[in-house]
Amino acid sequence: MAVNKYIPHLFVIPEDDANRQMAIGFEKDDRIRARSLQIVAPAGGWSKALEKLKGEYYRVLESNPNSHVLVIIDCDQDSQRIPCALAKVPGHLQNRVFIIGTLSEPEELRKSLNGTLEMIGESVAQECYDPNQLIWKHDQLQHNSTEVIRLKSVLFPVVFDA
Repeated sequence: MAVNKYIPHLFVIPEDDANRQMAIGFEKDDRIRARSLQIVAPAGGWSKALEKLKGEYYRVLESNPNSHVLVIIDCDQDSQRIPCALAKVPGHLQNRVFIIGTLSEPEELRKSLNGTLEMIGESVAQECYDPNQLIWKHDQLQHNSTEVIRLKSVLFPVVFDA
């Protein structure tokens, strides 16, 4: 479903289908505000996801102050991939661009948690309401801690019904 461009909304750019599946699980939460979130087609790799952000979505952000973008990538064991990518986001857009991802690949997280990728996405959404859950403390996700704080403070009122 397309977002309503007249209200705050979030575009999600997944690197690949595994990241898309986690985003779909997140979107299934019944507290997600209708037409506030749109998951776009997988980019086909982490560098292509970042190119898509720069090429297409910087223009979207420039033209609509209601737009926010979340890029979900695999870090492939490179703990500096996300901070390096965030450092390249223009300063005036940094408060509306977010980048998160697994330390290796989503499949490693799925195996470790013994569930589906959609179930992991659902757990992430639930943790927005229940801080006692520990999904973000998992070895595959804990490197996102700074970005998660930003995500929760900025995007919670964008995508969730109060």
